[in-house]
Amino acid sequence: MVTKDPTKNVVRAWQVAVNPRNHSKLNRRLLLERGAQYYSTNGEANEKAMINDVAEFTACAFQEPELDEMLAGESDPEDATDIDLTNPDPGRLMLLMTFGSVLVQRHPKIQKDSRDCIIHERLHEYYLNNVYRAARTSEHGDEIYTALGTVVYNRDKEDEYGPPAGEPVEGIDTLEPLGDAKFFKVPLAHANRHCEARKDNKPGGDIQSIIRGKYVYVPLSDHVEKYRDAFFGRSGVARCQKKSSTTIFRKTNWTPTVMRSRESITKSRSGLSTAKQTKCSKPTGTRRS
Repeated sequence: MVTKDPTKNVVRAWQVAVNPRNHSKLNRRLLLERGAQYYSTNGEANEKAMINDVAEFTACAFQEPELDEMLAGESDPEDATDIDLTNPDPGRLMLLMTFGSVLVQRHPKIQKDSRDCIIHERLHEYYLNNVYRAARTSEHGDEIYTALGTVVYNRDKEDEYGPPAGEPVEGIDTLEPLGDAKFFKVPLAHANRHCEARKDNKPGGDIQSIIRGKYVYVPLSDHVEKYRDAFFGRSGVARCQKKSSTTIFRKTNWTPTVMRSRESITKSRSGLSTAKQTKCSKPTGTRRS
């Protein structure tokens, strides 16, 4: 029987990382434990290595190219990072983003402003970019894309009969005679308004979705902008990640030590120095330059 424990099942871990709202606090905690395992050897935690990676991750968030450039292949996936994220692990990504957010929140100059700081958007954007790197390069790419598509194309509201049977997105598929073009395979019973894919995402653009049998096939490229909206929205994935992950992670054994080290982190990295000087403002759902 296949385990659903995120610490042991990488596909499950990606599902939690991409869509934490649909998973329990236990699963989100286990995802963070998976990340902590990366910095443990024979039960011994290497906090110094983790702290260095948190600092690098936060600094790199300011150097990262735009997601659209990365997806178009206009930038090298390794250009903006000094840590090995060429094949990102979902637990490690969540851990680095979570600690980066917590440390920034606790910086004295940022604590004075109760609003969300721009640096959180940069951290979340960097996290999202690495999710897409993994989708493009890892052996679990189709599973990651399926999890991303589930956030976008699942039904907005359930009716009186509850959710339909089966998965909202049954996988990634190709259609004849369209060659190698890939599509999300969405059962009509689960489909929502976002399944209406149009060319260039323009309201008057040609319809790109295809209905065959009991499925609607949505081009793979259609979900990127829509998932970004879901990710950065007021009640979106990123805000859920930050809120739930910081609450859960404060209960772990590492938190006090790392919090005592926050001054050395914020003073040692140019990215965080920039963050201290960045004006805080309410999130708008898009990345600021």
